[in-house]
Amino acid sequence: MAWRTHPQRLTDLLLALAVVTYGLVERGLSDTHHSWASLLVVLPLSAAPVAVRSRWPAPAALACTGGLALASVLGLGLDESFAALFGPVLTTFSVGRASPPITVVVVVLGGAAGLFAASAVSGSALPADDASIMVASIVVAAGVGRASQEMQLETDVLRQQREADVRAAAEQERLRIARELHDVLGHTVSVMGIQAAAVRRRLPPEQRVERDALEAVEAAGREAVSELRRLLGLLRAPDALPEAGALASSRRLAAVVEDVRRSGLRVELVGEAVVDDLPPAVALTVVRVVQEGLTNVLRHAPGASAVVAVRSDGHRVDVSVADDGPGAAGGEGGFGLVGMRERVSVFGGTLQAGPGPAGGFLLEARLPADAG
Repeated sequence: MAWRTHPQRLTDLLLALAVVTYGLVERGLSDTHHSWASLLVVLPLSAAPVAVRSRWPAPAALACTGGLALASVLGLGLDESFAALFGPVLTTFSVGRASPPITVVVVVLGGAAGLFAASAVSGSALPADDASIMVASIVVAAGVGRASQEMQLETDVLRQQREADVRAAAEQERLRIARELHDVLGHTVSVMGIQAAAVRRRLPPEQRVERDALEAVEAAGREAVSELRRLLGLLRAPDALPEAGALASSRRLAAVVEDVRRSGLRVELVGEAVVDDLPPAVALTVVRVVQEGLTNVLRHAPGASAVVAVRSDGHRVDVSVADDGPGAAGGEGGFGLVGMRERVSVFGGTLQAGPGPAGGFLLEARLPADAG
């Protein structure tokens, strides 16, 4: 329980010191006939158990009340001193706060029996009225501690219920998003592929360029539907890992580059084999960075050529997409780059996008090779 944490133990030590300090101040300001030697015996009996009340609540409470009862029997004197009352109250509160009900009952009855027995034996050293006050105090302290424990338990239950409700709401939202993606994007992309195939079949054989372009649209549509299904599976089961072999491999990286080549962009790919030696999550990020970079080249620099390079020294992996187009024409403002920067930052990596050293546009990401 949190009640037994190191900060609570420090609090117990400070409370024990406060009991001793109060007892010394009280003795210095009073005209009681008891000697300082008696006080120096009584104070440790009251304060020492307070210092260990969180670790051993029941033994501390019994030691406190038993020690003070013994002190009264020996004639050390407990009347006219509030310091002697603090120890039993604080330790019994801890019993009520951290112990089961049967332990609380045993400690309270044991303490009460000890104090009343000491009053009967010592007489003036611990008058019956003072013993009754001490017993009433420890009963109240135990009750307050028990109530505090119940409140803490109820608070924990409410917090757990709230966390469960939040998780359930998030799960429902993920499922809703998955359904929307399936109904809207899945249907739309499938229809686009079907229409492209229909148009391609109607073209005469001599329109080879147009046929190739439509075949590229069909292939891209099929790939989009396939990746959409994987995404929907991840949304429905957030703890499941993506299919690393399908999404994060040199074959997948080469397929991304080939799709772009079919769209008319000249692309040189260097170091694709490095991807196979990376953890799946890092490899997938590399593939996505390349995909985003080449998509930006198609969008902002049509007719340009690009170089994709993947390098790793075993500790860090660098991936770059450089083109020889007109430069950074609004490249920093897209949501795609924002998403890539967030994806890279998850692994403690960085992503830079801007004008290349020899002109054109450069997208470069650096990630730890052993992350994920």
